[in-house]
Amino acid sequence: MVGIDGIGGIGKSALAFEVADTCLERQLCDQVVFFNARTYLSNLVPTATYENIINVIARELDLSEIVYSNPLEGEQRIRTVLQQKRVLLLLDNLETASEPQARLLERVAPLLGLSRALLTSRQRFWGDVYPINLQGLSGKSAHQFIEQEVRDKGIAFSIKPDSTDLEQIVEATG
Repeated sequence: MVGIDGIGGIGKSALAFEVADTCLERQLCDQVVFFNARTYLSNLVPTATYENIINVIARELDLSEIVYSNPLEGEQRIRTVLQQKRVLLLLDNLETASEPQARLLERVAPLLGLSRALLTSRQRFWGDVYPINLQGLSGKSAHQFIEQEVRDKGIAFSIKPDSTDLEQIVEATG
């Protein structure tokens, strides 16, 4: 399992999708199964759970009828398929799941076999996950990026931001 973590908006999901596309193009995996924990949020209660992940995997692997009729048998069948087939599970926005991120990963890991998991979260990954922490740009690079964006977008200021102003923007946004 590889986990990409970092602040919101830094590009975790975009990077994960790029990796998934590259894996498919280079035939490093047979199939990508995508699960976005954020889409399972209701207005009142987050409902992204391990069972939801299992159901999405089952649907994508055409095993839905087994999971819905017998969840334990369905989980075993998914484990068998994932251990024989090269599937990339892309589990996105895990920080929004109703189960703790670490617990979800403990439950997903034994399923994998030949398959792999690519994870994204705003929370740090620990344990049996290869972590990639996206930090953002360094001070000078961040300042240059902001200045370039201002020029590209034609933003006009009545007072030009100084380095202190830019540093506050960098601190707030990463």
